[in-house]
Amino acid sequence: MMNVGDPRLVEILESIHSMIEVDLLAILNVHDDHTLQVEAATGILSHEKLRGWQVNLQERPNMVKALRGDDPYLRVELEDEPEDDEEPDTYEGIVQLPRAHSCVVVPLKVDERLVGAMTLDSGSCGLFGPDQLKAIKGFGRLAAKIIDEQKQVEKLSSRLQRLATENATLRKSMFGEELIGQSSAWQKVLDMIKIVAPVQSTVLLQGETGTGKERVARTIHKLSTRSDGPFVAVNCAVLQPELALSQLFGYERGAFTGADTRKKGYFEIAAGGTLFLDEIAELPVAAQAQLLRVLQEKTFRRLGGAEEIVADIRLIAASHSNLEEAVQAGTFRQDLLFRLNIFPIQLPPLRERKEDIHLLAHYLLRGLESTLGINTPSISVEALECLEHYSWPGNVRELKNVMERAALLAQSKPIQCHHLPKEEHNIPLPVMEHTPQTFSPPDGYQLPTSLPRLHKATAKEILLALKESDGKIGGKDGAAEKLGVPATTLRSTIKRFQLQAD
Repeated sequence: MMNVGDPRLVEILESIHSMIEVDLLAILNVHDDHTLQVEAATGILSHEKLRGWQVNLQERPNMVKALRGDDPYLRVELEDEPEDDEEPDTYEGIVQLPRAHSCVVVPLKVDERLVGAMTLDSGSCGLFGPDQLKAIKGFGRLAAKIIDEQKQVEKLSSRLQRLATENATLRKSMFGEELIGQSSAWQKVLDMIKIVAPVQSTVLLQGETGTGKERVARTIHKLSTRSDGPFVAVNCAVLQPELALSQLFGYERGAFTGADTRKKGYFEIAAGGTLFLDEIAELPVAAQAQLLRVLQEKTFRRLGGAEEIVADIRLIAASHSNLEEAVQAGTFRQDLLFRLNIFPIQLPPLRERKEDIHLLAHYLLRGLESTLGINTPSISVEALECLEHYSWPGNVRELKNVMERAALLAQSKPIQCHHLPKEEHNIPLPVMEHTPQTFSPPDGYQLPTSLPRLHKATAKEILLALKESDGKIGGKDGAAEKLGVPATTLRSTIKRFQLQAD
């Protein structure tokens, strides 16, 4: 038996299948005025081809008639009945049913508004009685709520996406680069950029890999009086010790074997603009001494030359390592650090700017429209929760890669948790230091015995936190604060685990 589609909808279909042995069960979403689209399917006739299968209602008057009602519509095809050539089978071309079979169409409605349909197909003609149809209708109400919730989430996600685009446009007009973010940690960075960009001071950017150091450096350049000049980025980690001086400062003809012509170094190439030295901690020691001299004297010489050349550059350096520790280790000059550390800017890791993740995710997805040529998918609330709870060791660079993979897997549909790598869709609730072996849930709550073992352990931690906070979920000293998770996440987990007593 193959399960296809949204896990929550598949779970509903499996519950029906456990009571009624139907050959094919499917839930479809209203795609547009004339089309239904399969969102989930299960049963022995379920097939991967059903994923996203579209049903044209204009070709199926009987189905349209069934969807106008409120109750499940049962149709039985008998062996000796003449075939109805006017209306094709719902899944014609994928599923082959015997001539004698029965099918049920269940309208899925919320507030009398059609949001989808559920279909059940069986090779048996006497499978569906009044009791079965009543139970199916109950499951249909649950499926309708899930589909409607999905649609509302997509609308909310689209709105967030528009806000992210507007935010990006505002940032672009102000900073010249799309420095997305509204968290207090990121606002501090933007404020520092505005202060230092118009002056000529040396800037030292520090932060983990993937936090956007080069992007910030480019923004400082674009906001500076040198914006019409070149921006030259150099990764010091790839400079070979024996060639570093010639690459940075250039060389004269005959300076060494193979130097057949004069060549400019990065300091001359960047003249009138900005020189960005990334991974400055990796700069060879000999080059560190020469860089110190340039910062002090504002001049340099080409290798093998005697002419003093004015260093007409604005220097921005960056490092993901702790330079003070490098000084202690003897791999970095302390006097050079003093010269570089005139205006330091610390870039926060993504895990310290969680409130920026949804803006960044939407912005990165919009960028994929042009690079990959795909429609920008929305992101479900559950997927956003997954993204916000991941630690992001690779920071924004890792988020960009995850969004690209998720967009390709989602195929223009809303991104769900299962489209994310496993590391991202684990949302751990921290375990308390001392969990008693036996306890009674707080008033108004319960511990369902049907929960899987892992979920039951998490549920116990939640109930203990609720008990310690006198049932308070959000706010200071609430259960969410004790567990270290957002109150919205805790509420959704309580609901998902059915911890509130009826």
